[in-house]
Amino acid sequence: MKTYFADTSYWLALELSDDQNHEAALRHWQDLVETSFAIVTTSYIFDETITYLNSRNHHEKAVEVGENLFLSPTIELVHVDESLFF
Repeated sequence: MKTYFADTSYWLALELSDDQNHEAALRHWQDLVETSFAIVTTSYIFDETITYLNSRNHHEKAVEVGENLFLSPTIELVHVDESLFF
């Protein structure tokens, strides 16, 4: 199984059809779901993604993305605590 790290720009490109990388991100995601994979992301990235969406009047999308990230069995959300930060 391959493991990938996803940052804010990846989550936003997947979710926002007007993002310049939307089509490439969708193709990548579609390729992933046909394989055995895991994605690692952090609490900072989660926060940045949700805040970005919510601050641009995409509250429903922010809630949807947040729930998907929390509930997905293929996404590991790593909490950045003080020791990891340093």
